[in-house]
Amino acid sequence: VAPAVPLRPAAEAAECALWPPNWTVAGAGVSVEAAEAAEAHERFLAGLVARQDTCASDARAFAQMEVSTALALDWDGARQFKVVPYRIVPFGSRRYGVALPNSDLDLVCVLPENCDHYCVSGKKVLERVTEAIKKDPRCTSVRDASKSKKTTCFRFGGPNGLHVDLTYCCGDIRRWHSPSQTTALVQQALSTSPPCLRRVARLAVDAGKRLGGCWKRTGAIGSQLKAAHWNLLTIAWWRAVSDRGLRDAESVPLAALLQALLWWLATCPFEVLLINPLAPRPFSARQPAEAAMWLASPLGDGGNLAGRVDAEELAKLRAALREGLTTLTNSPAMFWREAEDRWYEYRDRVYRSQPVPYLGPLPPLPTKAPPPLPPRGLCVAMAGFVAAAAPVAGAAAGVASAAVAGADDVETIFGRFLGFWYDARTGRALLVQRRGGVAAVCAPDDEEDDEPERVDGADTAAGAAPRERTIEPVREGVEGKLSRLVLKGADGVPRCRLLGDKCARDRVVWAPLEGDESAEEDSHEVWTRVRPEVAKK
Repeated sequence: VAPAVPLRPAAEAAECALWPPNWTVAGAGVSVEAAEAAEAHERFLAGLVARQDTCASDARAFAQMEVSTALALDWDGARQFKVVPYRIVPFGSRRYGVALPNSDLDLVCVLPENCDHYCVSGKKVLERVTEAIKKDPRCTSVRDASKSKKTTCFRFGGPNGLHVDLTYCCGDIRRWHSPSQTTALVQQALSTSPPCLRRVARLAVDAGKRLGGCWKRTGAIGSQLKAAHWNLLTIAWWRAVSDRGLRDAESVPLAALLQALLWWLATCPFEVLLINPLAPRPFSARQPAEAAMWLASPLGDGGNLAGRVDAEELAKLRAALREGLTTLTNSPAMFWREAEDRWYEYRDRVYRSQPVPYLGPLPPLPTKAPPPLPPRGLCVAMAGFVAAAAPVAGAAAGVASAAVAGADDVETIFGRFLGFWYDARTGRALLVQRRGGVAAVCAPDDEEDDEPERVDGADTAAGAAPRERTIEPVREGVEGKLSRLVLKGADGVPRCRLLGDKCARDRVVWAPLEGDESAEEDSHEVWTRVRPEVAKK
């Protein structure tokens, strides 16, 4: 809960401790060598992070592909006949540009808010993705934390690859996913500040992890601060310093800014301050008995992000920062050499995600009755259907039914038609099955025939009856968009087109290409679905 006392301006002692006594905006007390070493170290860290961008993009595309595969089935394991919209959105330090080489890649899978309408659940999707990640050779150190915080953690790109945390959110992340909300606010605060603030924040988190004042991603977090908390503290200090007269920040050396920030963190009376990092005046007074440190949530919900920090941890933080400040002030060369040696193992790392070896054909989808569809469901599903023409890595959003490319397009696009039908006009039984990459229409007696090869629009095979017709899409207008479905003869010439507005769950209507949709139904070809045993009789 928020403190009960009314908030008052910060104490004068806290304002005086924003920088060391001998510190000025000109960076007094910082040698030229120390300033150059700080600049070089920040560029070194930024270069190591930039080398990971390609691997981060591949990891995001990999997560999008696995989520798309998981959404191909509903929560009962049956084929998904509805288009399930989703997105893979990054958040965290890599999103707002202050990541370190060992920072993880945080991804959230955004699912529809009404998941029940699509017969899917975020928990089931995450479970399927976790199982697929465990089987992929590019992923190691897979840890399922879905029960505690609905997250799957793994390394992508080998044992030395990136740490990836994948979670999910049903609905708009701007309303229901607090980490993404915080990321957007921090990104806005950094974007409206001088560029040097991002560089100072990166150096501060690096120093905090090395000195022991920030969690290093090893072991339990306990009562330590996280890197996100350090970024918020840096923003709060920057706003307070800017309010005190520091305007031309670009002229101040990075080493001087880092020294002033660490000084404030080591001497700040956190016990009597309420820190609201995104407020115009970030410091306010509070009662000392409430918490050892109070870092207000940027979301304005009255929460304390530093509630886990106790008095013992705060004493350790101040002792570690004082020791680091002593080294930075008296031996700056040693300070920056130790900072660079910490990342020595990252210099020669090559972040390249190897292609997945061919493991054979995909297993067939479970043969289960499709769920009931609305009368116009077929028309909605087929009209304006966008195929997966763009690479997965470059797509910002995905459609589960269109994410499977190549030979599985028939299963995806024509899954509505596969099975046994009865032609009401001719009185014959029909079987629509997958043959040679198309949906072939044949007699039920051909069910056991070997799959023929399809050459120049005709289906031929030794000892097998030719296919009567095939159901195929016609692409018109924008490349990659299936504008309609047609029935093609054995010669590959289109004969009929699908009338989506006259179709239902177990009834489809085809009209001759030269016919009129408003003509009598006896001129159309009407199929009704039947059971296999009835069709074979």
